[in-house]
Amino acid sequence: QLSQLDLIGQSLSTIAPATGMVFIALWMTVSAPGLGGVLTIAATTGVVVLVAWCITQFTRRLAAAGSLYSFVFQGLGTRAALVTGTALIVGYLGISISVLAQGARTVLDLGELVGLNLPGTGPWLVTAAVLGGVVALIAIRGVRFATRAILLVETCSLVLIVATMLVAPTGGSTTSELPVSPLSLLPFLALMTVLSMAGFESAAFFGPEARRPLVTVSRTVLITPLVVGALFVFTAVASLTGRGSLIIGAYF
Repeated sequence: QLSQLDLIGQSLSTIAPATGMVFIALWMTVSAPGLGGVLTIAATTGVVVLVAWCITQFTRRLAAAGSLYSFVFQGLGTRAALVTGTALIVGYLGISISVLAQGARTVLDLGELVGLNLPGTGPWLVTAAVLGGVVALIAIRGVRFATRAILLVETCSLVLIVATMLVAPTGGSTTSELPVSPLSLLPFLALMTVLSMAGFESAAFFGPEARRPLVTVSRTVLITPLVVGALFVFTAVASLTGRGSLIIGAYF
């Protein structure tokens, strides 16, 4: 019974474009790659959209909870499907661990700002467990509730970031320090863009749960990277004029 809106919420939740926008703004502001950085992000978006178009060749014909695992099995057979399934498990498990760990740290930092100081590993582990419990309750409540709640939160985050960049004064500076990039800057920006857009295909997991899945899932898989890519390019352009500094400071 999932609608087009529900599927878009699922896809956006996995991409988490708000975080990607902040880090693109950070690299564009501090490292100043200029127009080349914008073109790199735009070109990388185009490549990801082509990948999405390839995936839609399967979503138009098959509604499978296995997502890429099922699609690769249809095209390349068992061995390639096992590799894909393993990659999906490792990727999503890594995302889950990262989100719980960083989310717990953020909650404790917010508590410290209001005078509730809980240092040590114990409070951090308890907070992570509580957050995991909240996520579990939302999941048990139902996928439609979860996708719409996530869509609301992510939309508010995106509106806040875009509005901040539009009203921020030009020529701002930031004192944020970047880690040393293992690659030259433009290839690294391309890598960051791909990583920040990973997960757009997650709507395909809900093919059996969706209304008209062969249509709605295909639209979501294609539209979501286009929209997120446009947001990333906007962020890069805004950062060229120094409009990214305010949101970087707010985020960190």
